[in-house]
Amino acid sequence: MIVIHPKTKAEFRKVLQIFTKKKWVWSSGDKPLDYINYWNDDKEETCIEYENNFSYSRKGWYEENGYKIISFEEFLEMEGLVKLSEEQIRQEMILNFKVNLKVVKSK
Repeated sequence: MIVIHPKTKAEFRKVLQIFTKKKWVWSSGDKPLDYINYWNDDKEETCIEYENNFSYSRKGWYEENGYKIISFEEFLEMEGLVKLSEEQIRQEMILNFKVNLKVVKSK
């Protein structure tokens, strides 16, 4: 089982969007974004657990019961969706520009 700690409602929403794309459902069988308001129960203390389906609880509950909790960033990395830093984005843009410039010059 994996327990994710999204620190903001935006991160919580992003996790649910990723689950939606994977066609995963809450343990109740409902679609992920049907319960975006679960965030309001514990806010910054909200965690999501998943294995075959998923549910949520207060971060302290998972800590008290010995679960390993990963950050939103670690979750993105596990899913191959690593956020790029501004510098990485700038470098990608420069590289793409140089490649496109070479293509234009060779025509």
